[in-house]
Amino acid sequence: MVGPTVRQKRSSAGCYCGKDAPKFTDEDLKIRPGYAGGVLPVAPPNHLSMLHDYIEPSERPNRRSAITARMLAVARRPLVIMVGFGTLLTAANGSAQTNGQVWANITFDWVKRSGVTYEVDFEPKALVFAPPEEPGWSNLDITPSIEYPVSTTIDLIGEVTLGRTKQTDDLDTTELTVRGGVRFHLFSRQRRLLLNETLPKRRLVIRDLVRVESRNFFYSNDDPSESTIRFRNRVELLWPLNRPNLGDDGAVVALTDWEWFIPVSDPTERFANRQRIRAGLTYRHSFNWRFAALYIWNRSRDTTTEPFTTAEHIVDVQVKRVW
Repeated sequence: MVGPTVRQKRSSAGCYCGKDAPKFTDEDLKIRPGYAGGVLPVAPPNHLSMLHDYIEPSERPNRRSAITARMLAVARRPLVIMVGFGTLLTAANGSAQTNGQVWANITFDWVKRSGVTYEVDFEPKALVFAPPEEPGWSNLDITPSIEYPVSTTIDLIGEVTLGRTKQTDDLDTTELTVRGGVRFHLFSRQRRLLLNETLPKRRLVIRDLVRVESRNFFYSNDDPSESTIRFRNRVELLWPLNRPNLGDDGAVVALTDWEWFIPVSDPTERFANRQRIRAGLTYRHSFNWRFAALYIWNRSRDTTTEPFTTAEHIVDVQVKRVW
């Protein structure tokens, strides 16, 4: 019987060919560490390997080295993904302290025939849990505001906030902030004359709220008062889930937005610079009563030169009464 042909030897051995190719026994083909099928060198899971003296540096890789490289790449890919994901988790958990807060908004609105809306908002905030070394704090803001629809796509907004914050165990801050801004609506709106409302024509609502605020701080210790300017930009998206328009009574609306707070200078205030993401549901029971439940994620830093060091998880419950 004629011995194995070159093709048969290559098939059984995997990477040997030619008339001088050795013959392999069953013992030779047993699985060995670092080899696939007992022949092809590969790396064990979660490891890397390299062939030594296989080709000269000037030579181009041949088909067999390309196959080995592809197999190594496949074996390496899960490791890279897991390491990358683990690194992100480590960075998120290791570089940022996490705390939990509860907020509430109790708001009173008066809508006039001209379209102007007067509003007073009471917003208490409290720290629920935090790392042991982080001092507790609490806050109450009272914000009267006025909003005027200049056109079907633009609103002008003016606000004044008076707030009291327990910054640390030894420091309380009183804040007086004057704020002005513009809300841009991507899609036009129309007036509902009976209820003096300006409502969107489309189901999807996309809008951008740009504000600048002059903030003035007065401290309970001997520190002098400070003033700073901060820019804010919030991009909002709303979608009514069970009604064609978010202005319809009984509408449940999915809301999400992203906002960036950028101070011009660095006041003696914790968490002055931050990024915020909100998501949740709003419910319009009627023209007179509105409700909302939101989850808010903040990442914060004390100054613009520092990395973000605090991640905040917040539950915000809102009740609005409209006349």
